[in-house]
Amino acid sequence: MKTPSLLIYFGLFIILLGFGDDTGKLIPSWVAFLTGGIALVYGTYLQYKLDDKLISFTKDWTFDRKKLSSKVYIIIGILLMWMDRFVEYLDENFEVNIFFSIVGEAFALYGLKLYFKEKKQKNESGNIE
Repeated sequence: MKTPSLLIYFGLFIILLGFGDDTGKLIPSWVAFLTGGIALVYGTYLQYKLDDKLISFTKDWTFDRKKLSSKVYIIIGILLMWMDRFVEYLDENFEVNIFFSIVGEAFALYGLKLYFKEKKQKNESGNIE
C-alpha cells in the first residue's frame, strides 16, 4: 500500500474514533478530528501529486465526474449516510433521513464498484500494489 493511501485511511480511521463523548477517552475529540483531518488532507494532496492531477489555476477548470477517484465517492457516501448525526433536522424527520441514507449508500456502492474496477485494471496491466 502506498503512503498516500495509508495516510487517507489513517485519517478516516482517526476521524471515526473522534466521534462520541469525551468522558472515557484518553485523547479528546477535537485532537482526533484535527489529526485525522490533517492526515486526510495531506494524503489526498500526495495522492493527487503522484497522479499529476493537481489543479492548475492557469487553465479553464471543468468538472468531470468520471475522473474523480473512487475514494471520493466512498467518502461522500459515508458522509451522506451519517448526515443525521450532524444535522438535527434530519434526525427528527424520518423520510428525509431515509432519503439521505439511500443516496449515501448509492454513492458508497458506486465508489466501491469503481474501486474494484480500478483494481482489476491494475492487476490486468501488471501494476500490482
